[in-house]
Amino acid sequence: MQEHVGNCRKCGTDISCLDGFLNGVVTAGGDLFCFDCAEHSFTIDCPDILLREYERGDLDAIHALTWQPEIHEWLPGCEHRYVRASRGSPCDQ
Repeated sequence: MQEHVGNCRKCGTDISCLDGFLNGVVTAGGDLFCFDCAEHSFTIDCPDILLREYERGDLDAIHALTWQPEIHEWLPGCEHRYVRASRGSPCDQ
């Protein structure tokens, strides 16, 4: 008997349970991955933090984060100009 369980969080592949055996991996955080993605992805799953590779779904959050002034001023390609009286924008835009 084959029963659909869900989709791989990374690639979207259908994952099923076949005769009582799951054809995938469930992390401690409850995420479901196919064997290929689980085998080829770097993840450290601890009780307080999940450290993993960036995924396509992370792009918008990373983009928003890098445009925060505290981060943007340290990115390569940005000429830093420090003004003692007022900090202002660190880059010419």
